Amino acid sequence: MKRNILDKIVWPVILGFIFIRPFVCGSAFVNLNFIIINIFIAASFLYLYSKDKDIKATVVDTAVITLLIAIIISAIIAAGKTNNINELYNYISLVTLFYVARAANKENRKVIMFTVIISAVFVSLYSLRALFIVSGLALKYLPSHNISYPFAEEFIKRGRAFSPFLSPNLLAEYLVMVIILCCGIITQRVKDKKNDYILIISGLCAGFSFVVLFFTKSIGGWLVLTVCIFIFLISVKKMNKKYIAVLFSAVLILSAVFIIRNRGQEYFTKPAFSVHKRLDYWKQTVDIIALHPLGGTGLGNFSLRESRTAHNSYLQIWAEIGILGISTWLIIVFLFIKTGIRNLSYNEKLYYNAGILTAGLAFILHNIIDFSFFTAQGSFLWWIVLALNASLHTDNYR
Repeated sequence: MKRNILDKIVWPVILGFIFIRPFVCGSAFVNLNFIIINIFIAASFLYLYSKDKDIKATVVDTAVITLLIAIIISAIIAAGKTNNINELYNYISLVTLFYVARAANKENRKVIMFTVIISAVFVSLYSLRALFIVSGLALKYLPSHNISYPFAEEFIKRGRAFSPFLSPNLLAEYLVMVIILCCGIITQRVKDKKNDYILIISGLCAGFSFVVLFFTKSIGGWLVLTVCIFIFLISVKKMNKKYIAVLFSAVLILSAVFIIRNRGQEYFTKPAFSVHKRLDYWKQTVDIIALHPLGGTGLGNFSLRESRTAHNSYLQIWAEIGILGISTWLIIVFLFIKTGIRNLSYNEKLYYNAGILTAGLAFILHNIIDFSFFTAQGSFLWWIVLALNASLHTDNYR
């Protein structure tokens, strides 16, 4: 009876959460975000409770729990404000998602990955619809209702895709992770000579994601994609002069785009403005760390003169969550890379393992210049990838 409930109700609810997660921006849909998180946590508890065997704990699991403890301490420091409690709920849901993926068997992990891919297809279609159909209406709606959001207006006027995310850069990071995951799946299926629906849907997902990534016009996203494709090719031992020439050309094109976009536009739309602002945010964040080096400012209490984020998750984790938070996060990053490299020695699934590793690296690298770690909508895919990476290591060397 318990297994029947698990299969027919609980597991579909979990997959539904994974599917809908990238569509729900927590800061824009606070109540909806709260509802889906509570439903997911309840379903996940039932799922984990009904498992036939426990997860074999690893160092990664210990590090994840320690990070959650650091976040809870940070929330206590923040004096239990409503906004901070909502943020804490987000982190609890992400760690829960990590353990759901860790507890899943091989077949269920495949279903999780397939759900991520299907969801990404719809995210891409949704973003294209918003860009080409809804954006014109939004430009009329904002001024008519006295809503001032210059960055959103700039995104729309310059034809930059960003919906359903807060910004084109956050959408770009999500798409880069999806593209690399699809590359790993596609190359693995081709190698294994499996011409099935998974190969077809992965190809469609990669194609749609690539198109939307183009319309994000995110230089950071394209740069991270270029670096990660380079790492992916090295990982699968496919790097040669032809690929080097293509990647070098991509870097030259990105450099040219950066130069061209710095000419003939309003200053705040230029890439140089973004770079200048980020450097200023980082300096301010370092000053905050100097004032609160141990405990941080408390969850949700981080704020700069002109921004609520540092646009560098590593600095903001230290400033907001404290020394325990940043130390544990760096340990998680180190363990992810170490485990991912070890997984590459398992040649039977080399391409798939390389896709998992480089998708995680995309998140790790992009958070040097952005803040998706602090948005459940942007970081949920990282926690799935982290769990898959750890589970692959257990499967490969059991």
